[in-house]
Amino acid sequence: MTALSGFQWLVLEALLATLLYGVYGVLFLASLYTFLRKEMTNGKGLLVVNILLFVSCTAQWACNFLEPLLLSEDPDEDPEYQLWMNAYVANVMIAVVYASNTASNVLADGLLIWRCYTIWGARRSIIVLPLLLLLGEAASGIVTFVPYAVGTQIGYDVGPEGHRPKQLIRKLNRIATRANTAYWATSFTINMMMTLLIGGRIWWITRDIDKLFGRSHKKGYIRAILIVVESGAVYSVLLLLSVVSTALVDGPFGQNAQNVLASISGQVVGIFPTAILVLVGLGLTSDNATNTDWLGSSFNRSMEFVPRRELDLQLPDEQTEEVLATNLELHVGNGAKSRTVNCNPTSSSNSNITEYKV
Repeated sequence: MTALSGFQWLVLEALLATLLYGVYGVLFLASLYTFLRKEMTNGKGLLVVNILLFVSCTAQWACNFLEPLLLSEDPDEDPEYQLWMNAYVANVMIAVVYASNTASNVLADGLLIWRCYTIWGARRSIIVLPLLLLLGEAASGIVTFVPYAVGTQIGYDVGPEGHRPKQLIRKLNRIATRANTAYWATSFTINMMMTLLIGGRIWWITRDIDKLFGRSHKKGYIRAILIVVESGAVYSVLLLLSVVSTALVDGPFGQNAQNVLASISGQVVGIFPTAILVLVGLGLTSDNATNTDWLGSSFNRSMEFVPRRELDLQLPDEQTEEVLATNLELHVGNGAKSRTVNCNPTSSSNSNITEYKV
């Protein structure tokens, strides 16, 4: 089997990016529809983040799509000039991809941290380390972009017949490679940490919910955990592969593999948050009893992974003590605006049944 040429690698990147961008575009339009249909006036902040994330992912797709179209292969063109111009175009595209990828990852990871913050009852201590990692991710992304931008400008200023400062270019490439490795590693760490914290928190709060609501409700909250864990796991695998391809694989194959992974992750980073947003807007997802409204007060709507219904539990007397031991509380709101509603039992005098109502 013959190896792919450089141009074929570019076409592969463009095809994968276009396929995923099509999926993302449909989800993005659906998310806008849910905002407009529900008239979510309190969700302007989330809407802005959603739009910025889509814009940054669009910039990455545009670079992947346009690069193979802009490269010149004219046999009548001066070979030296053609080589210089192709290198310049490729470097410009790479610089834009790094900048937009940094923006989209920081936005998505910041949204993930905010989701974790609200699920954990607005505990600031739980997000101190993730925020520090987010700052490190942003810094390493910028450090990755700057050497490519500087090297691109140097190559353009020198021209096709000028003398390139090879030693300086190699030094800039080393800096960019190390910073890029740190960038993917910090993003991977944030995603793994947030996935475990969010999934673990939902599981801990809902671990005894089947005793109160029944198995059907339990399955709904398990579905919530699976959505969070599976989406985080898929993206974390892509990030891990990006770390490996950047740090351990040398040569053209390693660079091409890294570029393909970047074209995939550049769209996936926006697909999962937008998909969850659509589920929330359509009412297919809930956290009334678990305080898992990762959209916070800005969304003004509770998530629902199970059907809504009035809470009216009727339990035999022998199960009353077991239920009372669970100390059931419903948390309404987030942060300083939150309040707790306790479920107090009222005994019926004409029956051996104890009713619990909220």
